[in-house]
Amino acid sequence: MLWLRQLGLLKLVRRSIAVTVGVTALSIGAYSQCARGVVAVHGRVEKLAADAGDVNVKVILKTPKGDFSKTVGLTDGQFSVDVPFNTLKSWSALSGHRCSNVPKSVDVAVVASDRMLAHKVLDFKDSFETHDSVAYQLKHELVLDAER
Repeated sequence: MLWLRQLGLLKLVRRSIAVTVGVTALSIGAYSQCARGVVAVHGRVEKLAADAGDVNVKVILKTPKGDFSKTVGLTDGQFSVDVPFNTLKSWSALSGHRCSNVPKSVDVAVVASDRMLAHKVLDFKDSFETHDSVAYQLKHELVLDAER
């Protein structure tokens, strides 16, 4: 530290650390200002073969800011999953937080042993309704046909 002081660099090092901490705090604050959204997907799988084995349903939310996914197992041919996603679309010092990131589509896949048994892509605007300000649910029951 003494050599930094002698060279007059101690203030520069301290300022660099302060700027780094400040930028980190701002970016963490940007994410925390927007509520987490959640999409509830409930449905059933029909015509599932008895020897299908361990069957899972993977739901992928496709948003402009990235994909968010969750995988669940089937129980008596039924599934229910809540997939959280980040609503932060952008942030700027002038306009603040824009918390309007919502999915464009939802991919639902029924998978057994890395083999796809059924797949459906749902348009978000057509297939989901607002349940709460940041919670969405299907408008109609989702039924996937696993027969192939």
